[in-house]
Parts: sequence; structure tokens; C-alpha cells
Amino acid sequence: MRGLIGACLSSVWEGLCNLTSQLPLTQFDIGASSKASFEEASISIGGDGFHDAFQALVLEVLDTFDYLLSHCSDLGPWPEQQLAILKRHLAKANG
Repeated sequence: MRGLIGACLSSVWEGLCNLTSQLPLTQFDIGASSKASFEEASISIGGDGFHDAFQALVLEVLDTFDYLLSHCSDLGPWPEQQLAILKRHLAKANG
């Protein structure tokens, strides 16, 4: 799945973010829809199928990472921990 994650990252935020290690993502179906999650970072989102849920999760992970990086000085204990988890897997490409 790392190749798929890397492809999604590069197509979504090309040049802005790099995958530094495999993201431990899970996916499961709920009736006609799917849910994808990055449980360690408490990020979860649904979609109309595997592709939609996975793509939405990648976007949510990237948006969360970007937000937390830009608000480092204002973070409480859990957001600081969430950012540390994301930093183990992602790096800003431009810095």
C-alpha cells in the first residue's frame, strides 16, 4: 500500500510533502460505503468506496499535518503528540 499512498501524496501535494515511512492505514466497508483511518493519529474519514475513502484520508492527513505545523506554538498536549506521530511518517518537502 505504500506505493499507493506515495502516489496519492505526490498527486495531491506534489513538492510540498514527502512520505518518510509507511503510514499504518486501515480500511473497512460499512454497507455501501468505506471508512479509512490512521488510528495512531486519530484521523478517520469515510467515502463512497475504497478509493474515495482512501483519497479523503490522504487529504485529511495532509491537511492536519500542515495545520499542526503552522500552529506549533499554540498546540496543546494531544495535538503536539499527533504532530509528533505525523512527523514520523511525513516531512515537508520544502523545509
